[in-house]
Amino acid sequence: MLVLCVGEHSQYGQITALINGGAEDDEERDEDEKKTKQSSASIQDGNYCSIDVVEAKELSKPKIKKKPTRPERTPLAQKIEALNLWLGKMGVVVASLIFIVLCTRFSIETFVQEPRESWDASYLRDYLSYFILGTTILVVAIPEGLPLAVAIALALAVRRMLRGRSLVRHLAACETVGNATTLCADKTGTLTANQMSVARLWLAPDNESDFKSLIDDVHSTVPVDFNSADAVKAALNDAMIHTLCEGVALNSTAELLPLAEGDATDAPRKALGSQTEGALLAFAAACSDGEFDYATLRTNANIRRALPFSSDRKRMSVIAPRRNCENVWRTYTKGAPELVLARCKELQTRSGGTIPLTNERRQ
Repeated sequence: MLVLCVGEHSQYGQITALINGGAEDDEERDEDEKKTKQSSASIQDGNYCSIDVVEAKELSKPKIKKKPTRPERTPLAQKIEALNLWLGKMGVVVASLIFIVLCTRFSIETFVQEPRESWDASYLRDYLSYFILGTTILVVAIPEGLPLAVAIALALAVRRMLRGRSLVRHLAACETVGNATTLCADKTGTLTANQMSVARLWLAPDNESDFKSLIDDVHSTVPVDFNSADAVKAALNDAMIHTLCEGVALNSTAELLPLAEGDATDAPRKALGSQTEGALLAFAAACSDGEFDYATLRTNANIRRALPFSSDRKRMSVIAPRRNCENVWRTYTKGAPELVLARCKELQTRSGGTIPLTNERRQ
């Protein structure tokens, strides 16, 4: 069995359909799509959505609910039913053989080996006891408690999975998902907690010799990258930190939620929107010692144009005037490194100066 779950909320859409079955939902969805007219074409940018308009005459028609159908039996239930049927047939055969053997033996001993002159009513009682014995064997052979035992075993498995922080809402999910041999899933939000943080910040070195050694040896340990906000604050001046924070604030749409009551002051704040942008906002706040207010920067900035991220452009850009210089405009861009570097001519070093970005350095 191959399970495909790729994209946001994929485990809700794909795995739920696998467990519960989505045939009826698909039929209802197809009927709704026939009654619906889309007002716009699909837009690839993540900040927009299409609007569906339903005709008024369709809204006035009463919607009749479909008759509930019997849910499809799970593979394990089908196997248990087949096993019960096979055991029942075997029980009938064994019970019949035992009844026939006992009756034949009694008849031979009573009427052939030691013939008796008349029929006695006690003989009927003996035949009846043999029939009761065969019926008892038939009843015992059919495992009526097998489905209950399987249900109890699945319930215990659900309890064990709950202790492992895996919530199973339906017992049938244990056996259905257990048949999956290959799971194709995206990583973020499905296999991970969908919480990101900035791991390293790279800045161009000031000295040409350091840059040359970095180019000659890709594994060079030139101290031009920083793995913490404290290292950034110690190496950069206030102007560069403000430029960094301004670029993060303007060139993002995520929001940082306030801390809940009872949370520690140094606890990470949850991001609303892109988790990558949320991690950048949290890093900028740590670099500015809590003085970073992205909401104020966005409000005060006279953003001329914003180009959201798309799969075609592979980058996001914002055009806004420089601080204290309304006639000079600055473009903040983030995205795929090869596309961003291809549009750059200079590099800003950690001291605030600039150096030319040659093809050798770009590589």
